Amino acid sequence: MSSASYLIEKPVRSDYEEWSKLFRAYIDYYKSKIDEDQYARTFDRIIEEKNGLQALVVRQVRGEEKKLVGIAHFFPEQTPWSEKEILLLNGK
Repeated sequence: MSSASYLIEKPVRSDYEEWSKLFRAYIDYYKSKIDEDQYARTFDRIIEEKNGLQALVVRQVRGEEKKLVGIAHFFPEQTPWSEKEILLLNGK
């Protein structure tokens, strides 16, 4: 068995199926629910970089096999404490 390496990168359109499984697990963890079509709309916003929503994925690479093992979503936010934007992060 070969050892794994990990890549942190922006998601691409072909990551949708694996990303949606991880995002569903995130939503389930918080005992929450979203509309089924919201998964696709959220991923589209990430890929198209709409409204500041961004993401990174952790891709495990073992030989020729690659799979997503982590996701993080982040977006800029204003705060009344400062004129600088802060970055809000959530992930699974």
